[in-house]
Amino acid sequence: MKKFKINSIILFLILLIFISNNLFSQITGSIKGVVRDSASGEMLPFVSIQVLGTKLGTVTNNNGLYLLKGIPKGYQSIQASAVGYKKITKKILIEKDEIQTLNFNLPSEAVELQSVTKIADRIIENYSTNISLQKISIEDMKNIPSVLEKDIFRALRSVPGISTTGDVTSQFFVRGGKGDQNLIVYDNMIIFNPFHALGLFSIFDAEAIKSSEIYTGGFDPEFGGKLSSVINITTKDGNRNRYGGKVSLGTLSTSASFEGPLPGGSFYLSGRKSVFNSILKKLLKKDVPLSFYDISGKATLDMGETGKISLNSFFSGDNLDASKPTDPEFKWRTSAIGVNLQSIFSQVLITTNFSYSDFSLEEKKKEKTSSSGINNFQFFIKFEYLFPNNDLISAGFSASVPETDLDYKNSYNIPIIFYSRLSEKNFWIKYKFSQINNLVIEAGLRNNLNNYENKDHYNLEPRVNIKYQILHDLSLKASFTRMHQMLVSTINEDDIVPLFESFVSVGKYNPERADQFVAGVDFNLFSRINVVLQAYQKKMKNLLGYNINRKSKDESDFSSGYGSSKGFETLIRFDYDIINGWLSYNYNWTKTTIDVYTFFPRYDKRHSLSIISGIKLPYNINFNINWEFSTGMPFTPIIGIFEKNNYENIPLDPYYNNYTEHYLFGEKNSKRLLNYHRLDIGFEKRIIFENLPSCDVSLNFINLYDRKNIFYFDKNTLEKVYMIPFMVTFSISLIF
Repeated sequence: MKKFKINSIILFLILLIFISNNLFSQITGSIKGVVRDSASGEMLPFVSIQVLGTKLGTVTNNNGLYLLKGIPKGYQSIQASAVGYKKITKKILIEKDEIQTLNFNLPSEAVELQSVTKIADRIIENYSTNISLQKISIEDMKNIPSVLEKDIFRALRSVPGISTTGDVTSQFFVRGGKGDQNLIVYDNMIIFNPFHALGLFSIFDAEAIKSSEIYTGGFDPEFGGKLSSVINITTKDGNRNRYGGKVSLGTLSTSASFEGPLPGGSFYLSGRKSVFNSILKKLLKKDVPLSFYDISGKATLDMGETGKISLNSFFSGDNLDASKPTDPEFKWRTSAIGVNLQSIFSQVLITTNFSYSDFSLEEKKKEKTSSSGINNFQFFIKFEYLFPNNDLISAGFSASVPETDLDYKNSYNIPIIFYSRLSEKNFWIKYKFSQINNLVIEAGLRNNLNNYENKDHYNLEPRVNIKYQILHDLSLKASFTRMHQMLVSTINEDDIVPLFESFVSVGKYNPERADQFVAGVDFNLFSRINVVLQAYQKKMKNLLGYNINRKSKDESDFSSGYGSSKGFETLIRFDYDIINGWLSYNYNWTKTTIDVYTFFPRYDKRHSLSIISGIKLPYNINFNINWEFSTGMPFTPIIGIFEKNNYENIPLDPYYNNYTEHYLFGEKNSKRLLNYHRLDIGFEKRIIFENLPSCDVSLNFINLYDRKNIFYFDKNTLEKVYMIPFMVTFSISLIF
């Protein structure tokens, strides 16, 4: 009887959706199209498309495509607007049951920034259910004074829910999750290690990024394989109208980019190479013979009026030479290549990707060369169909074959050899329902089928996002997501700056799992201030860590445990004529149990605050401010020192020291470092010369008041090691 009632309800809902869509289709038509920058021809993401005089509207996707249905037949005025661009309105005759193409080319116009921002944000908010999603643009990154390079990952420090463990590394942790629980997607290609050596900054050129989406919760069903976050990066296609480029010289590296038109498309090339090491010596307090490079390329061709196909490639490498004969040498390599296709066929938006990506590391010592690597082939396809009433259904399939290899001898001289090949198949479906006034419900399901050594793991992941709009500028949001993870890193989270990293499959065990609940409220103050308040709770189980430093071959390969995290987050964005920026505050509480030990992980910061602002000064000078504060990170105290005989059962030599000192540690992570805070400021100006390339100049003052923030205690010297001291960085660029 109960099963009959459930089936009856499902049948009724399907019938209701069919009837409402059929009614809409009888009296309405549709439009589709592409929105571009009029100067460069670049497809513009997140542009609002509005039918004037109605509540109908939508937003272009990451590649500038849009599809809007349910438009009343007859002449309609369609307006496209975006931050920093002039609004364009076109009149079109809407025919019953027809889909017409309507493209826009938007000229830039900074004077309309405020009005466009207000309209665009309102239209996006009316239809969006996304919670715990932040978008970071190149303009946002320019508001942050750069320590070494303009970097998307260092900008993440200011995103609610994200924490770091120091100034040196840009490694980040999301809502109590480990560092290997973040999915990095670069033009639909999976990147396994997105950091340069020592985690100094990301391997991505900030100037090549067109849009970036940071999910810390409320994940879309198309994303999976990681527990804590998704960083979805889309790069520029290149200028379709003219050739141009940029050459930059900074404190650490030099970079160059070149772009221009192709027959029926465009291309974008960029590269970066290290040139100076003196700044690293000041940053790391020792000589670091490090060199690195990045090379990326993208070629895009049109497919009809509303489609494109692109070839993407990315290569990055680091070399860390030995500063002393006894030191090891390291080599890191990351590469990715892929083909992306996106187009609107009839009434369905189709996105397809085929890609290959890998990461390898080699450590050379006199007596042994250790290595690790991971490579992956991936196929991905997604279908999106918009009903006449603007409900949306999407479904997709992905298949990948990550292969890992580890050959390592640890500090106890135990050889660690591990090979794994994992087969992953994923299917997902999502429906966005918006037919009840002020209510939008997005429900989805992801089905994971993983095979390791002929053993299947079958996992279902429900995803639900709900938004209820109480008032015009006030809405409530909530979400539930379940995520699983089969690949883990060998890095120990207690390592200060880890050098050797490998990825291994946990196929012999149940995958890691996280369930996350999020609830929040969004509202606007005085039309130019947006406030987001969110609370979350995350439960993690089957947490697995690879025991790479085991003392004998008989010890288990993996340690297992569970954890939980909860917190409250605030984000306040403001945007006025001469000043803009944001303030974020996090309260976070994370606890982990591994085997028999329960402790606060090193990245557990109880309170953190970030204030970022850009101010327009006279003479077209931009003044940027970034102030950060956080309470101290946990650490394990030394409670005693004792001596141990090095040669047991051997008679002692009174003239030779037979003992070495050993430390007695207290309860794991039971103490906390002092509070952290730092102020950075920067100045930027573009100098324009007639008939010559223009010039961008940037000057940054890092840790302005020279705060001595403790990085860690050196147990060998019992001295405090501090983070970034006061330092000055610069960059100069020529744009042609």
